[in-house]
Amino acid sequence: MQGNDFFGSEKAFRAILPGKIALTCERIAEREKIPPVVALERFYESPTYRELEIESTKRWWESPAELARDYAVESQGASAASPAGAVKGEK
Repeated sequence: MQGNDFFGSEKAFRAILPGKIALTCERIAEREKIPPVVALERFYESPTYRELEIESTKRWWESPAELARDYAVESQGASAASPAGAVKGEK
């Protein structure tokens, strides 16, 4: 590796992402009182995750708290747009 180009590289992005996702999902699970695996499944389906997995968005620089907050805001927006009592995935 030349110089100090690790941060800002694809290698750093791939190294940091799994831990950031795990910490974000821990926060989601605590907030929603759901099992961590359910939080992970829901997070993987979210717009926040789709943006996070694209290195050029630089969302990977955000803290797990910020990512969990953004996920919560999206979830509230999705809940408000869904018919009352609808379960995610049902029509």
